[in-house]
Amino acid sequence: MLVTGDKITARLVFRGHFTGTFDGVRGKGQSVDFNAIDIQHVGADKIVEDWHIEDNETLLHQLGVNSPSKR
Repeated sequence: MLVTGDKITARLVFRGHFTGTFDGVRGKGQSVDFNAIDIQHVGADKIVEDWHIEDNETLLHQLGVNSPSKR
């Protein structure tokens, strides 16, 4: 986590196993590991803006689901 003035930046790592279904694909318990970044703008007493981006291309590949750009 990085705090600079009224902004907080955090790198997130999501890890788990795909055991459910997504977009018609059933998981086989395979490992899932992908990254995200959150940047939050803090006001007087609360978060007033939040930007979030994650590596969906890696996630979809690990799930075995075709990415929207390749459909």
